[in-house]
Parts: sequence; structure tokens; C-alpha cells
Amino acid sequence: MGPYSRGTSHTTGVFFETFYEQPLLMVGLVLAVTGIAYYFYRKNK
Repeated sequence: MGPYSRGTSHTTGVFFETFYEQPLLMVGLVLAVTGIAYYFYRKNK
């Protein structure tokens, strides 16, 4: 298990372990959140 799963429930540990083993998932998540935030920013402006 990676360093992020200490002191968490098993499900949370597995979730963070997946991102720890697959850095591209984290990059994709960050890009998706940034894209959604930009979309709502442009829509509300």
C-alpha cells in the first residue's frame, strides 16, 4: 500500500492506491476538473 492509505478506511485506501499506481489517472482527473471549471466560468461570465 502507498503512503496515502494510512489511517483511512479500506475503500478510501484502495481509491488512493489506484491513483498512486496510475499517475495518468490523476492527470486525467485534474484536466477534467479544470475543463469543467473553465466551462462553468465561461458560461457564467
